[in-house]
Amino acid sequence: MQQTTVPFARITPTGWPQGWRNALFLAWCLALCSCGGGSFVEAVANAATSVAEAKPVTAPGVQVPMQQSGVHVSVQVTLNGQPARFLVDSGASHNAITESLAQRLGLPRSAGTATGQGAGAQYQTAWVTVAELGVGSATQRDQLAFLVPFPAEFSYDGILGGSFLQAYVSTFDYANGRLLLQSPEAFSPHPDATVLPFAIDKRLVWVQATIAGHTGLCQVDTGAGNAVTVLRPAVDRLGLREAFTPRIRTLTGASAGGEVFGDLVRLPLIEIGPYRLAQVVAELSLETTGFFARSDLLCNLGGAVWERFELSLDYHHRRLYLRPNAQLHQAFEFSRSGMVLTADQGLWLVRDVFAGGPALAAGLVKGDRVLAVNAIPAAQWDKQSLSALSNQAVGTRVLLQVRSETGVVRDVELVLKDML
Repeated sequence: MQQTTVPFARITPTGWPQGWRNALFLAWCLALCSCGGGSFVEAVANAATSVAEAKPVTAPGVQVPMQQSGVHVSVQVTLNGQPARFLVDSGASHNAITESLAQRLGLPRSAGTATGQGAGAQYQTAWVTVAELGVGSATQRDQLAFLVPFPAEFSYDGILGGSFLQAYVSTFDYANGRLLLQSPEAFSPHPDATVLPFAIDKRLVWVQATIAGHTGLCQVDTGAGNAVTVLRPAVDRLGLREAFTPRIRTLTGASAGGEVFGDLVRLPLIEIGPYRLAQVVAELSLETTGFFARSDLLCNLGGAVWERFELSLDYHHRRLYLRPNAQLHQAFEFSRSGMVLTADQGLWLVRDVFAGGPALAAGLVKGDRVLAVNAIPAAQWDKQSLSALSNQAVGTRVLLQVRSETGVVRDVELVLKDML
């Protein structure tokens, strides 16, 4: 059976993050094959499937505002002339779209379905064809977009992936909040930028990096809400799980295929070309199936790494350009709250409590719901403000009003402390 592998974004949902702005990140890896009518293979064959075939309708030289939320970046796009906001994700080989937007635009679903494989399970997904997908004046025709079952926390209308980005030199200018799309012929790198070669696998960008002294290929994933995920086979082969303490085993993600778990640690050093990043918060994956179980990659490098640079991806020449910004040596934060929260109908649900942490000491347990934080109703706290609060100085006291699964309401006080 013909098959295409399509990893999608790692997306920060909501909650009191674990300080690296990624308490839970959505991790997809779709292994898409023809079934239910066999039209998927035809659709992919008719769509742009290589850099050479991905021809923009208009000559690109486009600069558009890029909105940053945590480490995720998004831009306004148009689908058949209608505006929407898409997450920009180099770790997605295809575009994706929400069911609600597809319905609103009247885009017909495919007759067939594709099998999607998440971090640990499979599911079925249909797709739509967008006649014209645009970012500013850069437009492409007949773009596939998959109807991925996004979680409730997903706040975008879809994902702009490699099937669109590959036609250009795509520059993520985090410091100035802009995305630039330029033709390979017109692109001129900044004289201070470092150029690195990369490999392409089905529109996905793989660059060499060194993680705690071990060198291998790592995926460039602007859609990942964390810094580094070391894939399970590499973790086991290199003995990394035993090598680092302290480590926190917890729920680290939720995908269309199910939840994702890993051990959170601090890596002493990661190296990308000449750049050295110290004391990086990383996930050592526990997954035995799906993308995080791939044996041909060392790691996945997410937005908490790339936001420290101006990042340009030249798909045509397979070159990556890096120019550091003021965030290069900013510390990698990890929450001092000792718990994971996710949004739950205007409240915050305690999904995990770390051993030895402030939340456990305060008596919080899984299943508690946070009603208020420092006397402010939970509904008025978003993930960014909670993240900032959880990274206040050691010893900071935070008052929570919580309700147990049995309905008992109580006040608890957290005293923030370092966990990693």
